[in-house]
Order: sequence, then C-alpha cells, then structure tokens
Amino acid sequence: MLKTDLDPVPTPETLPYWEGLEQGKLRLCACRACDRCFFPPSNICPRCTSTDIEWRVASGQATLYSFVINAQADARWGIEGPMSVAMVKLEEGPMMLSTVINCPQTAEALRIDMDLRLIFRPYGDLPRVACFEPAGGRDA
Repeated sequence: MLKTDLDPVPTPETLPYWEGLEQGKLRLCACRACDRCFFPPSNICPRCTSTDIEWRVASGQATLYSFVINAQADARWGIEGPMSVAMVKLEEGPMMLSTVINCPQTAEALRIDMDLRLIFRPYGDLPRVACFEPAGGRDA
C-alpha cells in the first residue's frame, strides 16, 4: 500500500491508543483530577491542565454529531463509492473524527443524533481503526 503524509504515526503519547486498537479496544485519556475523558490523546488535560492522566477503555457507544459524504472513499479503505467522514460524540464525552459504515452513505440514512456503536475495520496497512455503525446493526 502506498504510504502518504496522512498515515498515522504513533508517538509516546498516543502509543496506548494504537495498542488498544490492535487489541480491539478504544482507549481514551482520562484526567484523574477532573474525571473527564478527552480525545485526541495528550499527557495534559485540556480542561484543567493536570498531568495526572490515565487510560480508560471506551464503552463503544456514541451519537452522530456531524458528517460529510465524500463522493469517493480514500483508496486505503478498499471500497469504491461514497464514504462518510463523521464527527461522533462518544458516550464518555469527547468527540472524535471517524466514519459510519454498514449503512447507506446518504444524507437520508445518516441522521444527526443517531445512536452508533463502535466497530473496527482495516485501513490500508493498519489491521484496525475505530469506525462506527448504526446501533441497530447493519442498514439500521
């Protein structure tokens, strides 16, 4: 697979996140001082600036906050046709950029505030990345 400048590069701060994905877990940073989860990973809490950070496994529950539909998916997804780029709000609080899969990639099927659940999918050379699907299952 062709490498690009957009390929993720794990850093010491993000390594537990990437290791979690390899294990089929979505890990989030959590601040022990204010008890807030946040994303993307950092060793400083964006809310209270504490450095007392731990990693927690996310529930996998989320809602669709916003989305756009790209007419053509990135080749690393290994699919033809449209694919969503979605901002999802995790049950734990933070938002993350992802995609909604296993449903039609249309404005009618993708509804703001729809319930989502975590699912993992290969992306290029990565065995797993965090994606989401309708909580009711495929084509819900």
